[in-house]
Amino acid sequence: MAITLDGTSGITTPGIVGNLSVSGNTTVGGTLTNTGLITASAGVAIGGVGAANTLDDYEEGNWTPIFTGAASNGSGTYSTQVGRYVKVGKKVNCWGVIASSSSHTGTGTLQIDGLPFTKENSYLSWGTETNIAYHISFIPFGTATNVIRLLGPVSNGTFIRFHSFQNSGDTSVPPTPADLQNGTTIYFSATYEVQ
Repeated sequence: MAITLDGTSGITTPGIVGNLSVSGNTTVGGTLTNTGLITASAGVAIGGVGAANTLDDYEEGNWTPIFTGAASNGSGTYSTQVGRYVKVGKKVNCWGVIASSSSHTGTGTLQIDGLPFTKENSYLSWGTETNIAYHISFIPFGTATNVIRLLGPVSNGTFIRFHSFQNSGDTSVPPTPADLQNGTTIYFSATYEVQ
């Protein structure tokens, strides 16, 4: 960096061409404007300097949801499998749509598997499940009425477990992969904390 005195215009604004390397701390009193990418590999401290004030991760991307069963994964075919997510710190918001083009062979309670991150083992629960978020969706599930309840992602897992059909009240009968039919379509969303 150079400071130039030309005798008429005073001190000119210093210019930097190339990379600037600074060791130690830099204090800015005023507004710092940046028109390029800021990379902060250790995170950004906001409102304080402790770990609780440090944002050290942001990520967004795609994932592929699949149907599985709680007892066995099984297999089946799909016409649509679309998932998106945004992760800020330990919080993940994910959503998507999954459509079956056949019944599936898995057994046990139906699940949407393949979440992009493993769910934290936390204190929020519904029975023995972790209920972070659930979303009521319209689906053609055989002859059952067209709403179901989803539990949130299960602790230490990468799946959302279904809770029950709902027909003028909760029947407490969870769907299984065998309930899926050609055209069964589920739009879902979930918010959860990662490990």
